[in-house]
Amino acid sequence: MEADLGLTTLTEAEKTVLAAAVLAADHDGIFEISVLQSQSMVAQMSHSTFFRVIRTLGEKGLIYRMTDEKRSLYRLKA
Repeated sequence: MEADLGLTTLTEAEKTVLAAAVLAADHDGIFEISVLQSQSMVAQMSHSTFFRVIRTLGEKGLIYRMTDEKRSLYRLKA
C-alpha cells in the first residue's frame, strides 16, 4: 500500500510531517501550518527542516498550498 501511494521514497522527516498533517487536517484535508507545527510529532523538528519538508512534499504532489491572504493553508492530496 505504501508503494501504491508513493510513500516508500519519503524520508523519515517527510513521513513524520505527512503523518502530522493527516492528524491536523479537517474533514476536507485542509490544514494550517501553525496547527501542524504545534503537533508533538514535529514540535522538536528544526524550523528550517520543517519548511524544507513542506516544500518537498509540495513538489512531490502530496500537499498543495491554498491561497489565503491571512493564513498558510495547505491541502492533502485526495
